[in-house]
Amino acid sequence: MYAELHMLSPLVPTREACFLRYCQQQNVEDETYWAIVDFPLDGFHNSLQTSFPLYKRRPSGCLILDMPNGYSRVKWVEHAEIEEKPIHQIFSHFVHSGMAFGANRWLAVLERQCERVASLMATNIPDIGVIPSPEARKNLMRLSQRMIRTFCVNISSCSGQVWTAVPDSSDDTVRITTRKVSEAGQPNGLILCAVSTTWLPYPHHHVFDLLRDERRRAQLEVLSNGNALHEVAHIANGSHPGNCISLLRIN
Repeated sequence: MYAELHMLSPLVPTREACFLRYCQQQNVEDETYWAIVDFPLDGFHNSLQTSFPLYKRRPSGCLILDMPNGYSRVKWVEHAEIEEKPIHQIFSHFVHSGMAFGANRWLAVLERQCERVASLMATNIPDIGVIPSPEARKNLMRLSQRMIRTFCVNISSCSGQVWTAVPDSSDDTVRITTRKVSEAGQPNGLILCAVSTTWLPYPHHHVFDLLRDERRRAQLEVLSNGNALHEVAHIANGSHPGNCISLLRIN
């Protein structure tokens, strides 16, 4: 298998890995486990090119225990060898603490994915507002997921995507790039993408609440042209109230 591990910023280099994945179910003392283990391929193929900075994924994986209450208990181990390279000061602590590429992140990703799948498969939906049917609800959720994926790809340092630093930017945090659109369902052409990173003197939940507040969205959304926005449909997409999909109408 081949994987690219991304941070949502071009200031953090992408990590690439080639590995073999082994999956097995085991029953130990009346408990059912699933083991998923990744083995690096560089020990078998010396000709494999490594990413820059040097990243070697060592045996890693997770154990999934089936719990009697219908839940799962997951233990994750992430083992890698990294060549020390300077990381931009804005993200250095985030990367070195393991939150960017460590086991904590993959557990959080797994939890969010499980919540999204549960919401997608839910059938006991009392009111779907202007959405005409449960199937339309699923289509809207799939559309939102494609939008998120496109956004993440556009602002990360994908393999082969070259970002150029803007020389006059403060703290060297602005990057620009162009990308040719080839995905199905999108118009052909070039996308010019500019990404800037900064610190804000506010707690993260305050910033999040500001961005998702429909009453103040007109202050941030250029397409609204100053007009108020109204939420006409709301789909819960996780256990946290902020994990949701909103369909907004410009009044």
